Amino acid sequence: MNDEKIIDYPVAKCPECGQTHDYKLKAELEIVILSIANTPQTPKTTEITFTCPVNKKPFNEIVTNPPNYKIIGIADPKDEHTSTDDVKSEFDDWVKNSRSIGIDYCKTMLASSSGAVAVYFSIMTYMMIALRKPLG
Repeated sequence: MNDEKIIDYPVAKCPECGQTHDYKLKAELEIVILSIANTPQTPKTTEITFTCPVNKKPFNEIVTNPPNYKIIGIADPKDEHTSTDDVKSEFDDWVKNSRSIGIDYCKTMLASSSGAVAVYFSIMTYMMIALRKPLG
């Protein structure tokens, strides 16, 4: 499974042309390991260089990172299409295999619980015999 996601980001007022533009940003999951001695030092913002679609001039803007994610750049249109198709195909596979996964789980649990009952009675029988013997 992919740990990246596509985020819609509107620029309210472009510093180059003054219009509103919509961009797609790529963000990756950021794993933070906490310890007793320190706190996570993850940046809450990322500076991204956008290109104005009207006059093709670049401009920088500071973007707030979503929780548990870090923005890594502007997404390509093909990245967005691929990620949506991957999720859909993964969901379709899950739907196809969900019945067989459930049946396998039930078979395993039935065999395990049947064996556990026999082990439980064996241990209880042993304990009853062992407790009847006098100490010493």
